[in-house]
Amino acid sequence: MTVVLFFVSLWSTHKAMVRAKRTELSMARENLGAALRELREKTAQGSAEGIEKLHWAVAAWGTYERRVREAQEWPYNANVLLRLGASALFPTAVYLLKFLFGVRITP
Repeated sequence: MTVVLFFVSLWSTHKAMVRAKRTELSMARENLGAALRELREKTAQGSAEGIEKLHWAVAAWGTYERRVREAQEWPYNANVLLRLGASALFPTAVYLLKFLFGVRITP
């Protein structure tokens, strides 16, 4: 039940991260496409003016697009989830050991 509650509470955060990722990807792809089209036009015209600036724009938008695409959509990584699982299983394991060995803890 703890794990279910954990993920249910994170659902709104997950949805917000997905929306932000889609928005940023859309913007990055539009800008990358525009820079690529302009670079192709300049290259086709044989114009060397501004080519270097366009090259850097394409590289920057390409890098940004890749980084946004690789961004996680869940707020926690595997290490945090492993700790969550351990925190849920540890009390159960202690109780089972106590039950199996008949250990009584008195205050």
